[in-house]
Amino acid sequence: MKRLPNYERLEAIVAETLELSGGALPRAVRQRHELTRDELSTLIGCSASAVEKWERDERPLSQPVATLLRIMLVIPEHARALLMLFNERRD
Repeated sequence: MKRLPNYERLEAIVAETLELSGGALPRAVRQRHELTRDELSTLIGCSASAVEKWERDERPLSQPVATLLRIMLVIPEHARALLMLFNERRD
């Protein structure tokens, strides 16, 4: 398989995001993107109360949501814009 440019750097970033679990993951995404719970919930298609429960470790993150949040951390400059576009087209 052909390696991506800066593959080692990407591996390091991915490893860092995999260390985040539970409520730390949505909190990190909100901090990175400077989002409120309402804004994050709108972007990923859930309720603000779900985000709050994840952050308080009252509800576990599903694997798809955890993966999406990790992608938002790894490619922050594109993830938010893409999610906004998807949401606009979905409505």
